[in-house]
Amino acid sequence: MDDREERMARMREKFAQNPKWQQLAARRKRERDARPMPSPLPEYRGASLDVFRQFARVTSLAVYSMGSPYPEGYEAVFDPSADSLVFARHVRAALAASRFVPPSHPEFDRLIRMPKQAELDALEAEDLAQAGVKTRRALYRDAAHLSLRLQDGQIELGPMRYRRAGWWEGIPGATPTIPEDVDDEALGTAILDALATSRAAR
Repeated sequence: MDDREERMARMREKFAQNPKWQQLAARRKRERDARPMPSPLPEYRGASLDVFRQFARVTSLAVYSMGSPYPEGYEAVFDPSADSLVFARHVRAALAASRFVPPSHPEFDRLIRMPKQAELDALEAEDLAQAGVKTRRALYRDAAHLSLRLQDGQIELGPMRYRRAGWWEGIPGATPTIPEDVDDEALGTAILDALATSRAAR
């Protein structure tokens, strides 16, 4: 037994012989046990839709308290001038391939996390190359972004406002909801309307 183990053994023995310490430990345990556990979040699915002048991209997310790109999900790059039916079909596919990952899941730490700056820089470099432009200003000119959520048979279409440096923020009171079972034309029209809201919010 090394010096550290001996010290720890003496501390445990001292603790066991001190009723005040035992009472304090018991009280703290009761307090911890009495705290209500946070309620689990309701299951939902998520995706993101980015529309630039040169291309559109939809991406499935792994979700819980936040959403992160889901590597095993659905991603598609397509023509930003496509009709409403194309947008609707891509959005449905991305939401269907999304994954709800609670904290108890063994892959939670891998999937539900903030991306590192290097990952964000790499994604933006890919977007610049895809768009054929060299500057962030040129890339995000007239761009739009939707945060998509499917829960309890309802699809939320959350238009976002572009701020700066590739970052978006929500628009209070501007999150339309549409039933999941509407036809593709109705869903696609709602998506295009939400994209217009995103562009107009600059």
